[in-house]
Amino acid sequence: CGKEEAQRLLAFCNNSGPAFILGVVGAGIFGDSRVGFLLYLTHALASLLVGLLFRFYGGRDTRQSSRSSRAKPIQAVTVPAAFTGAVTRSLQSTLNICAFVVLFRVLAALPPVPLPFPALGALEMVSAAAALPEGQWAFPAAAALTGWGGLSVHCQAMSVAGSAGLSFRWHWLGKAVQAAVSFLLAAGVQYALSIGL
Repeated sequence: CGKEEAQRLLAFCNNSGPAFILGVVGAGIFGDSRVGFLLYLTHALASLLVGLLFRFYGGRDTRQSSRSSRAKPIQAVTVPAAFTGAVTRSLQSTLNICAFVVLFRVLAALPPVPLPFPALGALEMVSAAAALPEGQWAFPAAAALTGWGGLSVHCQAMSVAGSAGLSFRWHWLGKAVQAAVSFLLAAGVQYALSIGL
């Protein structure tokens, strides 16, 4: 895909995985795997809706530009070079992810008093998931949290996609919209379940 299409994809394709939503949030925080399943469905639907909303990114149809752009030729690589390169790059990616997770977990724990849920959610998902508010707002808050992702996740994405020269302007907007849409969808699901639909 072209650069504009890749930037548009950044708005909605960087999402929480099922292991985190079903395992950590659903089974671990809520103690119910069904809640995790509903949360994952809400998360996936919100991502698709944001993708539909951003389909006209740039104000024009980018499908034509990607068809007209010439593909770069693929360079042949030997099996040993491909194998060693894959191992090296996977280690670099793992270290990047771990570094951002540790950094933002430490930043969340630095203040002398525990940060409130919104501040934790802005920084890092795992700490925020453990601090979800109790009561009727827990499920919609969890949906907004997974929709946003946290600065830790955004920095991880920037460390990978930023090196390709992609702008993250639409990523920030897309994730903010996804958090809001996730919250509204989860509130609707919660209301529907409360009245027995």
